Amino acid sequence: MRCISVLVTFVAVMGLVVPGSADAVPAHTSYVALGDSYASGAGIPPAVGDPRCTRSGDDYPSLTARALGVANFTDVTCTSAQLVNMAAPQPATGQPAEFDAFKPDTDLVTVGMGLNDSNLFPVLSLCTAIGVFFPDGAPCTVLLNLFGFDYAAGLVTSEAPGIGAMLQGIHQRSPRAKALVVGLPSFLPEVPTQCRPQAIFSTGDMPYLSGLIRTMNEVLRDQAQRNGASYVDVYSSSVGHDMCQPDDRKWAEGLFPTHPAAVSHPNLFGMENESAQVVAALGVS
Repeated sequence: MRCISVLVTFVAVMGLVVPGSADAVPAHTSYVALGDSYASGAGIPPAVGDPRCTRSGDDYPSLTARALGVANFTDVTCTSAQLVNMAAPQPATGQPAEFDAFKPDTDLVTVGMGLNDSNLFPVLSLCTAIGVFFPDGAPCTVLLNLFGFDYAAGLVTSEAPGIGAMLQGIHQRSPRAKALVVGLPSFLPEVPTQCRPQAIFSTGDMPYLSGLIRTMNEVLRDQAQRNGASYVDVYSSSVGHDMCQPDDRKWAEGLFPTHPAAVSHPNLFGMENESAQVVAALGVS
């Protein structure tokens, strides 16, 4: 009987320290989220903080903080933020430098940046204007690849040094923190698709335009690897959930949102997927 009693006591004690149990201590206790409107969950209720930042209480950082049980969470994601606004104030919204959010005990950082510095918005605007008059074919693809040079992809890749400098800035200010670079999801289909009225692009331009998002993600992945950060792929899991899909399948909104979200931004389903990928990247189930 004594042996059984000892065994029961041992099992009971071990049950208190099983990894992943409800009483387990969170792996991260102080989390800072950086980024632009693609990280802030623009247009998704509930709105929190300064309304000029269009930050949602259900953006992927907030969902991740709740999933991880983080005690100290600071979300400074803000619409229109550019790389320069990591270390300098953002005049358009009156926000201080996002790096100001770091604390001595910060041990987790996520950052979602890229499109605002890539100059892709003028490219997308040009392709939209062309698409109005040429709904078929791939005229924008042809125009942006004249003389064998991919002009738009060149804009994206030229952003690499700035992303690297941003990541070095994170390490300098919070050297003990684990840094995660969260990529961009799939917004447009990878095959020729008629997407009107949600996206006014020529049918044949869809593969090229979605390819630019993949190029942006390649730059983010490469710079993460070069600068001591981890890259979180949210694109692969979101393929087939772009803005051209039916309401029950799309995780991003087009020109006429059918779920609460900003135009050409992820909706709540997209934020939930991105949070799930971040949590998985941290090894938390």
